[in-house]
Amino acid sequence: MFNKENCNLLAREVNGSFESCYRDGVVTGAKITVNNWVVSIQWGPGTYSDSGDAGDCMAISKTAEIAAWKSDSSDMRQWHKFGYDNVLGYQSFERVREFVKKLGH
Repeated sequence: MFNKENCNLLAREVNGSFESCYRDGVVTGAKITVNNWVVSIQWGPGTYSDSGDAGDCMAISKTAEIAAWKSDSSDMRQWHKFGYDNVLGYQSFERVREFVKKLGH
């Protein structure tokens, strides 16, 4: 298992949950580019996930927040809309996988 001494390891999926390390309050996660969309998947302190209030180095979460935007634009109007917002929180691993798959088609 990860510990505070090796908190620079990359994020990984563990048994259908999201696991990451962070240091000095900087959240780690993942960005995936698929079909001209950049998908951001974040969990840990300061995020809309069930580990959003974690105060330790390790963030293991059953949910994550997601956002997506067109990779060729910095215009906020090019962000994927989740109803009224650009970010959708508390998504399970399976729901994140389904969202990435949907953008890929």
